[in-house]
Amino acid sequence: MRWGFTPLPPPPGPRHVGRAGRWPESDRTRPAVTDSQTPHASPAPPDAPDGPRLTIVTSTWNRRALLERNFTSLMAQTRTDRIDWLVVDDGSTDDTSGFIRRVAADAPFPVRLIVQPHGGKHRALNRAVPEVTAPWMLVLDSDDWLLPDGLAHAFDEIDARHDDPATAAIVSPRVFAGRVPPHYPDDLAPMNYASWRTHYFKSDFSMLVRTGVMRAWPFPVFDGELFVAESAVYARAFARVSAPAGEPAKESPGGETDSRSGTSGGIRLSNTHVIGAEYQKTGLSAKSRDNRVACPLGAAFTYRAQLESGLRGRQRIRSWLNYHRFACHARARGLALTPDPPPDGTIWRPGGWLLYRLDLRAGCQTAPAGPAPQGADP
Repeated sequence: MRWGFTPLPPPPGPRHVGRAGRWPESDRTRPAVTDSQTPHASPAPPDAPDGPRLTIVTSTWNRRALLERNFTSLMAQTRTDRIDWLVVDDGSTDDTSGFIRRVAADAPFPVRLIVQPHGGKHRALNRAVPEVTAPWMLVLDSDDWLLPDGLAHAFDEIDARHDDPATAAIVSPRVFAGRVPPHYPDDLAPMNYASWRTHYFKSDFSMLVRTGVMRAWPFPVFDGELFVAESAVYARAFARVSAPAGEPAKESPGGETDSRSGTSGGIRLSNTHVIGAEYQKTGLSAKSRDNRVACPLGAAFTYRAQLESGLRGRQRIRSWLNYHRFACHARARGLALTPDPPPDGTIWRPGGWLLYRLDLRAGCQTAPAGPAPQGADP
């Protein structure tokens, strides 16, 4: 069966966070974006037997040349029977939308396209998630590709974990040319964000995630900023998720309870390899500091979310230093940070100020350079 190309309608009026990090008055009925423990109520798509089980989401800005490799890897998969591909053209000027329309005619799976003004990857994903029709989704960045049999391995993981309520996301290493991907210990219990970040966050990763999680925890959006790291979502979404009734609390490698509430955070680690990747000269790895300096409200929000997730040890110190660093950048521009951070990090404020001064001495740009970041997380 050959599937056609389906353009999606334009979004309703935008919902965003103002410069002080608050929802506009029209959105006051929604939980405050800074409340890291209260998800937005949003049902997950059903697992319909005749519908897709996995939606692959690609956001892209002026990367038409890389999308061909992206699409070729999709076409080479041995399993495409229950997928669809949802592409968000984030204001490209290089015929990205035209390319997607053309290749859709040859695709053996549904291809859908959203076109929006340029706003950054986080806005593109916020726009895409409500349109996802499958119960699981995978973000495939425009500069990445699916490994041979990557989708077959992804479906093996989904089939094994779909009925497990303790699994909200399946994380596996991205594969880079010339590098040996890390290997996770086998048979780990699902864990929360803090345990994952502290003990097992070793490289860039791919994530098969339940669509309901991404609907419940959208990216925060700040006026005039084009970047918010994915950790701003994951640190809140996987801070604590109720364990199945009757199950004991999971233990982290350090022996402490796996979250502050005594329950699993829903992240399951896998050694299955799904996505291949390479760093781009204009991507996040090359422009990480510039992009965070240019978007200090989003950066400070992300590190605050990490702190609230329960990070410990060196990871907590790192987050405190970076929170104060980007708080300095925000205040230097007259931007308000609300609410105040947790009270235990005042001692790290001088260190954050020093990092801020080093940013200025390095001449970090005041606006993002090149394409909006697509991929790795700081």
